Order: sequence, then C-alpha cells, then structure tokens
Amino acid sequence: MSTLLLTPSLPDISKAFGTLPGNAQSLVTLYLLAFAISQLVFGGTCDQIGRRPTLLGGLTLFGIASVACAFAPTMAFLQIARILQACGASAIVVSVYAILRDTNDAEGFAKAGSTLAIITGSIPAIAPMIGGYLSKTVSWRGNFVIMALLATSLLVLTRLYIRETIHAKSRFNFVTLFRNYATLLMEPRFAVQAIAAGAVIGGLYAYNAGVPFMLTDLFGVDATRVGFVTGLSVPAFLAGSYLGRIALKRLTPERVAQIGTLTCVAGGLLFFALARGNLLSISSIVLSFSLFALGMGLSIPNIMASALRFQQSSAGAGTAVLGLAQTFGGALFTFLLSLTASPTSNLPTLICVCGFVAASAFNVSLLFKGAKRP
Repeated sequence: MSTLLLTPSLPDISKAFGTLPGNAQSLVTLYLLAFAISQLVFGGTCDQIGRRPTLLGGLTLFGIASVACAFAPTMAFLQIARILQACGASAIVVSVYAILRDTNDAEGFAKAGSTLAIITGSIPAIAPMIGGYLSKTVSWRGNFVIMALLATSLLVLTRLYIRETIHAKSRFNFVTLFRNYATLLMEPRFAVQAIAAGAVIGGLYAYNAGVPFMLTDLFGVDATRVGFVTGLSVPAFLAGSYLGRIALKRLTPERVAQIGTLTCVAGGLLFFALARGNLLSISSIVLSFSLFALGMGLSIPNIMASALRFQQSSAGAGTAVLGLAQTFGGALFTFLLSLTASPTSNLPTLICVCGFVAASAFNVSLLFKGAKRP
C-alpha cells in the first residue's frame, strides 16, 4: 500500500524538490530494495523469537518512519525515511504470512493467501485514488500521514487480538539464520519458484512506477486521474484471487499457478502488441494490464503455497526468501525503467518479459525432484 499510495504523487515530488523523474522513482526502488534485504533478518527473527514480537516491532518502525517521510525537508532525507519505512513493512509482511503458514497446510495456506489477497487487493484499488487526490488537494506529504495513522491503528489491534502461533522459539542467532536460508536456496524447486514470484511482482511494480509518466506524457492526465486509472486494474487482481480460491476445490496450487503465469504472459503480449502498433489509449493500457493482474491474482498465492509446501518448520525464513525475490523483482524492473528516458516505449516490453520469465520459471520448477505435479 505504501508504494501504491505514493506512485501518483511521484511527478509532484519530483517538482517539489526540483529533481529529475528518475530521482522520484528511486523512492520506489530504494523502498523495494530495503524491503527485500531486511526480510532476511526479520524472517529469521520471526522463526527464532516469535511472530508477534516481530509484527509489533514492524508496525512501530513503519509508523515512526512514515511521520519522518511526512516532514522530510530534502529528497535525501525522504529517501532515508523510505528505507526505514520499508524495514518496518518487511517485518509486518513476514510475520503475517508466517502466522498463516503456522495455522494451515499447503492447500489451506493457498486459500488463506487468496483471501488475504482479496482483502489487501481492495486497498490498492483505493490507495492510488487517495494518493492522487491528496497530492492535488493537500500535498504529497498527506500520503505519509495516512500511512502513520494506519500503522498506529494496526499496532493497537495487534496488541489486543494477535497471539503467538509458534512455540518452539530460540535465542536469535545469525549463524542459524543464514544456515536456514542456505538450506532453502539449495532446494531447486523452491529457488526457481521464488524467481517466478519475483517476475510476476516485478511486472506490477514496473507498471505502477511507469504508468503515471506514460499517462502524463501521452494523454496529459493529472495526478488525481492517474491514481484513478492505476486503480482500474485492481478489480482484475481481485477476480484472479477469488477465482483461484474457487479453483482450489478441484485443482492443486501448482495447476492454478500455471494458469496464472500463462495469463500474465497473455497480458504482457497484449500490452506489447498495442504499443508496437501505436494503438495505446487509456482504455487499452488498463485492459492489457488488467489481464496481467488477473494472472497475478491467480498465481501469487499458489506459487507461495507450492514453495512453502515442505517448509512448515521454517515458514518465516521461507516467507522472507519469497518476499525477497518478489521485492527484488520489483526493484529490478523499476530500476531498469528508471534508466530509460521513455517509459512509453519500454514499459510494455518490461511487462511482457516479466510474464515470460514467471511462466518459464514456474514450469521448470515442477521438473525438480520433490515438486508436486499439477
């Protein structure tokens, strides 16, 4: 949410600090990199000292960093505050998914993940619109005030209602932490499925970082409408998550993930073809990425369920590695986009590449020993 709320304001932040668009886009890239790397620490913390303390600490850090972002006097200060905000967010995400894995088997986790995707997916449907509205009527700083208030509310609710779900806790140890990660990464099936998840999310973040500039440059869309247009593809993601949950009554998580990644390929190809044929319009951009988003809703919960199928004792570490792969994918493709002078010509290509990498990687993962066949 913190990134999707901010993306419609990136052009305004660039103007406010007198920087190039690439510097404003770095607020997304730095956030994703910090989010990815810090998960390696919080994944182990989650397994060793417990889910609840990690979750409470993450909410506290996120709230404090959001206040710092709201009052940032310079771009450099804002970038540092965004890094701290990302660290808090990573602790939150790792803890939540570990709690879900503690309380479900693989199929149950996929269903729970799909339900969580529907709930959290509703927020991105609204967040870009709120972000664009606040940027136009108040200031881009208002976005961070909303984040701080939300973190405070969730902190109170967590203290009141969330209980610990892991009982075999031990003292935090970096040697044990990285030994667990090494073990995970040596499992080819898990490692390749992590790449697939990263490619899917890479497409999402590349789109959200690049489409505001595409809409502004090609169609003269202002910040308020950029947020609205960005949110139009979210119903497709929600539909994918819902359909994926229904499909699990008959299909394995692996089969649903296959269908989802192939749908991402179709969306990427459509976007690429429209750009090559000079047929881009606001509606065609939304349509093509909505197809990609449909595939994302089908695939992400099921890729994670498949990857964590045999990782119950190290759910925190497994979730952290999957989160690292996803946010690294987002950071990689937004970085590649920031290197280009024209998102209009390069964004469709990047989305297409993301789809092909995701589908190829997931299907290859099913060839390895220990993989559950669709």
